Amino acid sequence: MDSPSTKEESSNPNIPNQPKPTKPNGSASTSSRPSQIQLLRLIERAAERVAEEKSAALSPNTRSSYGWDFNEEKISYDDAREIASIELKARWKAKQYVLSLNYLQAEVTGTLYINYALRPTTYAITFVPEKANDFARWLGESKSLASISFNLK
Repeated sequence: MDSPSTKEESSNPNIPNQPKPTKPNGSASTSSRPSQIQLLRLIERAAERVAEEKSAALSPNTRSSYGWDFNEEKISYDDAREIASIELKARWKAKQYVLSLNYLQAEVTGTLYINYALRPTTYAITFVPEKANDFARWLGESKSLASISFNLK
């Protein structure tokens, strides 16, 4: 009537031993991650392309001196999905009107995702804007908040 305890079940010779679960080996995922230097160079190339594409889409005739900002200490990694992400601010100067004399600063801030699953030949890059300043929204809110995706080699 009494059921055997779990300790007795495991020592019973009639019950087959099941393999114990093992911890996944994390060395494979960390070895596929690009080095910090490689990732910083990749982020700079991707940031330049994002700033160039956003400025070309929003103010193709009057844009000048585009640039970007990011904090290299705030890179986050998701080794399970093989993605690194960082907050990026793309900025450029443009005129509100073609014949205007003043240049205004346009800024778009969002998250830059670097998928390094296809490494070392290809990196899939996606920029997802989260906010834009008033001037960038004036230039075109749907374009300023549109995502950009491309591959870098």
